[in-house]
Amino acid sequence: MQQLQAAVALHNQGELDKAEAIYRQILAVDANNFYALRFLGCLQSTKGFYQSAISLLRQATTVSSGDSECWFNLGNAYKEDSQFEEAVVAYRSAEEYGSTNPQVFNNWGRCLQELYKQKESIPVLEKAVGIDGSCFGAWFALGNSWRDIGEVSRAIFCYVKSIDASPSFVESYLNLGALLQDEGRCEEAIATYRKAIEVKPDFADAYLNLGNALKEEGEVEEAIASYRKAIEVKPDFADAYLNLGNV
Repeated sequence: MQQLQAAVALHNQGELDKAEAIYRQILAVDANNFYALRFLGCLQSTKGFYQSAISLLRQATTVSSGDSECWFNLGNAYKEDSQFEEAVVAYRSAEEYGSTNPQVFNNWGRCLQELYKQKESIPVLEKAVGIDGSCFGAWFALGNSWRDIGEVSRAIFCYVKSIDASPSFVESYLNLGALLQDEGRCEEAIATYRKAIEVKPDFADAYLNLGNALKEEGEVEEAIASYRKAIEVKPDFADAYLNLGNV
């Protein structure tokens, strides 16, 4: 237990190699030590060694199948390794064992989106925001699912909720602006893109979309300036060069 506490302290301090060495010493003595398996699995995932992480975390769930956080960790490792079906199974197990962690449902919903199961993702993501209304990432993902199935008003609502929860999360402004623009609400879209740029002055995609909206409104000189700004921020931005040339 003292070794484990020392390893966890090192782990939390970012001393991953030192922590790993101790976890492995513990497992050499006790191959089924749940905490060493779980924490080493998380550490391996942090390092990007997802197959190793999955193997360790699966063993940990065998030792203690009712630990919801371990299932969550396993789901995350699968997700990072792009094994989305397996991740969904792990997140579902986390829920079955009582997890109320909103990130379980947020990540689960995103995996369903990766599997092109937008409709299935909606109730899962709604659980995430139901548990924690400030979970801006889940609001954003939920907006994407509603958008993808053509429910524009619901998508707009979710993007606004995401912005309310995290005004610095610029991707929500971008997606909200694009929907408003598609709906012919160009003035609102322009204001949304400008807000994104206010939050992140080097946001090349926002300058591009702003230029497109300004062009639709007949504001050609402003559109040109916006495309040039996108190129200034991102010199290899092919779409900005193309749209600048066209306008």
